[in-house]
Amino acid sequence: MQPTCLFAQKDKSLIAISEDYNWTSWGNNRLPKECRLPLSKTFGGISFTGRYASYTKADTWYLVSASDGTMYSCYTDGSVNGEGAFSPRPRSGKVVGTDPLRLQVSAIGKLIDHNGNDKIAGKYGRYPCAQLMYNDIWYYGTYLLEQDDRTMYVPNFDWAILQPFVGFRVSGDFGETWCDKTTPEDPLLENCHDKWVRAHGVDFNPYEVMIGAPHFVDFGENLKYAPVDEATGRKWAYMVAHGADARCKLAHNSWVSGDNIYLLRILMPEGRDVEENFRYFNDSSNWQYLSRDGSYRTWNRDNLEEVYANIRPIVDATGFMGNVGLTYNAPLRRFIMTLSRVADGDRNNFNTMILESDAIDGKYSVVQYMKGFASQSYFMNIPSPFISADGRRMWLCYSSNYAYKSSPTPTIGGSCYALCLSEITLDGRTEAKARKYEAESMHRLGHAGLRVDSVLSNGAGVAEVTMLGDGVEFYSKNSGNAITVSAYNKVPGQKKISVYVNDRYVAKLLLSYTAEEGTTAIQQAKVKIKRGDKIALRVDADDIDFNRRAPEQPGGAQHFVGVIDYVTVD
Repeated sequence: MQPTCLFAQKDKSLIAISEDYNWTSWGNNRLPKECRLPLSKTFGGISFTGRYASYTKADTWYLVSASDGTMYSCYTDGSVNGEGAFSPRPRSGKVVGTDPLRLQVSAIGKLIDHNGNDKIAGKYGRYPCAQLMYNDIWYYGTYLLEQDDRTMYVPNFDWAILQPFVGFRVSGDFGETWCDKTTPEDPLLENCHDKWVRAHGVDFNPYEVMIGAPHFVDFGENLKYAPVDEATGRKWAYMVAHGADARCKLAHNSWVSGDNIYLLRILMPEGRDVEENFRYFNDSSNWQYLSRDGSYRTWNRDNLEEVYANIRPIVDATGFMGNVGLTYNAPLRRFIMTLSRVADGDRNNFNTMILESDAIDGKYSVVQYMKGFASQSYFMNIPSPFISADGRRMWLCYSSNYAYKSSPTPTIGGSCYALCLSEITLDGRTEAKARKYEAESMHRLGHAGLRVDSVLSNGAGVAEVTMLGDGVEFYSKNSGNAITVSAYNKVPGQKKISVYVNDRYVAKLLLSYTAEEGTTAIQQAKVKIKRGDKIALRVDADDIDFNRRAPEQPGGAQHFVGVIDYVTVD
């Protein structure tokens, strides 16, 4: 679906927007066989409402709210209204508004040289990650990447190799000025690979990096829903991070791939002294990690072997993890996790996973797995200010297509190199089961020879069926015992379409449209199909009367089934 490009006269940061509801369900939840994570028993998948907006020409957005509701975020490798940022010099942005479709985004402050000297800057790329606003004090984390390390499996390149989390810079004036004495030569929690190797006299670091690109758990404005420490009455702030598995000799340590998800926390200071808070946050002894016995232990920078031996992942799926975000959905009392990772061996196709749990350190299960989501999309997160009152609607925040900056055929509207926001819903298991279809990469019926009309229906209609003999033909890519058809019609009623396999009639589908302003009907028929079988869906002679339009409508003699959107063989 091509984004609708709008060049707003008052806000040059807005580059794409759709305010229309064009519902698209992502019903395929098939995980790779090697990924043994459980599926959610509460939710069966997600749907895209069709509403989206894209802002700026930069990536890496994690929105946090100040006490007045204004949102702030890091950004890098691009520009906001002409104000550029790039590694190792990321920047800050201000986001005003409560409607994701009508935000105003601007740059803040000056460009700051994080690394301090050209020698260090040449060795490492430095990128923003963990963002937190508490008592209107902004904590802004950064982490390191490098280009060349042969001690791990990394399926992509350009600053791909994950190095440690450096620490935080701190601002008390919403990003106009910063207290920052962090340095890549002395990361907060772990050592860089080469230092560990030299210190231990080995060829490589067997543990790689556990906490490379952490992100704070979004507990709402001012940590509204965060746990409170009983002894002090202070809030706990939590971070999640993707990293290596200490049991693996070869880690999947890149900026967008990993083996496990880990959990850390820190007791928040109540004071507003920026320099004092900077020292507190950048002292590793103030940080705790979740251990294998379920307790939280103090991070011991002087004994990393002890930390690595005891740290417990909250999600363990070697080779299937990636850059992670976690949001507390207060209305549902659930933690919603978003993961993006590079597909095996293919840097132009990233996979997205959404998981949920009723406890922050509990067992996470998969709500939705999306292979090749929006081509190359990453840094997924769900901003808590945009969660609906019932918790079922929210906005997926991400960036996309950094390798080519703009996608000629994005598989989700509005996906581009920007601050991208797409509205989604959490579907119950009954809802999701009714919507099941082949949806990998959102290509739908991407078979050669099919006529695709990108204007019809939700922007991915395959064929408009209006006359006797109209329909689609394709060769099945897999075997199954049923065929499911999804079609759209603007008017309520029931329509029929016939199913043929290898030119032999096998079934008739009854499509029921119920909504007054248009709806999607989904119908399944039990049909045994083999891979390579020729499938035909068309209006047959005995479907004519049933599909006839009312005489008073224009073109009353026509036969109108609707727009076929999807067909799957299961």
